[in-house]
Amino acid sequence: MFTLLIKCSIMNYSKKKGKYKILKVIKMKKKLLILTALIATTLGMAGTKEDFEKAAKNYDTTKNIEKLESDLVNISKQKSDEYTIQAKIELARLKASQNKLDETKKYLNEVLNDSFSTNEVKEFVYTQLYGISNDRNEKISYLNKLSKLNSKELGYKVALVKEYTLLGNKVESDKLLKGLTSNLNEDQKIAVYNKLAESYISEKVPNEAITISDLLISLNKVEAKIYGNMYKAYANMALNKFVEAEKYALEAEKLSNKSLEVENLLYQVYNAKGDLKKALDKAILLKNSTKTQEFYLDVILLAELSKNTKVVNDTIKEFKNNKDVKEEVKKNLNILIANEFTNLGYLEGAEKYAEKALKEDKAKDANMVLAFVQASKGNKGLALKYVREAKKDKIEGAENLEQQILNLK
Repeated sequence: MFTLLIKCSIMNYSKKKGKYKILKVIKMKKKLLILTALIATTLGMAGTKEDFEKAAKNYDTTKNIEKLESDLVNISKQKSDEYTIQAKIELARLKASQNKLDETKKYLNEVLNDSFSTNEVKEFVYTQLYGISNDRNEKISYLNKLSKLNSKELGYKVALVKEYTLLGNKVESDKLLKGLTSNLNEDQKIAVYNKLAESYISEKVPNEAITISDLLISLNKVEAKIYGNMYKAYANMALNKFVEAEKYALEAEKLSNKSLEVENLLYQVYNAKGDLKKALDKAILLKNSTKTQEFYLDVILLAELSKNTKVVNDTIKEFKNNKDVKEEVKKNLNILIANEFTNLGYLEGAEKYAEKALKEDKAKDANMVLAFVQASKGNKGLALKYVREAKKDKIEGAENLEQQILNLK
């Protein structure tokens, strides 16, 4: 429900608009983001345009990252100015893309220590350092610095509550939360509690999520009560308390007048409980409402598991008649289903649809599924037959699977 160098879950609060929004921090990616869009624009800086243009143009032509890095290092070593800051930020980005976090921190700290760095630049850098740090005390230190740089940024305080909780300092966490919410109106409290509950579920501390969920439920607005019950359902699922999870999800359903968000939650609850009939009912509802490939497949899988042939056939027919679904996907439906059943460990379904894919669609990679199924059943000879057919057709992974089958006793 709920991107610079990494993803941070810090919220931004606009006093004028009275709304919360997620503060977007550029995500650490495996691919390098090049300078073209950043020339004289990153953080509003005006650097030596010619140097950056030359570096960007050279990279666009050669795709030589080593030369780009060399160009940036040379720029960063020139007389301290706005453009040297830009070069260091780009070097930090490059090192992050290479997962060299110590070097990333080095360049970011150089920016912090640069006399030309404004408070805006420092705020930006601290958010990056916060995001790449794995040390809880260090993260708290960055958040405290951020709060001093921008005291109006409520999101930093929300993140501090979370970090102190995860550190195990509930006294400080509770004190911060109380001070944070004491002067907020109900809408603002809903935003704060929502973010905390979501963060605690993401951080796998469901009991903390339940505590915050109760604060949501205690508020007057129906919206708060809906999300409070939803978070309690998610938290109880994490605790493997599926009866409790269902109870809170049903309460959220009643309050929300069966919103799709809550229906999807109930679908997840029933799946987790292993209640095939109720899960299938919700999957059909979601399929009919969204018409998405995901729920078509889910309905087919659940109907197969429930031995409901009529629903299987009707759904496959509807899927193939859906004009919004790409023809390539329709053509590969059988192998898609076979792979899903393989992932679920349902060998009967995997075998059935792999055979259909092989006979009806001439899908050569179906031999891989059939090899896996037969190997799982202990039929080593038959498994080798299928995997060698896949190997003949140069299906990726066939040689590795063949070796695994040969090693079976």
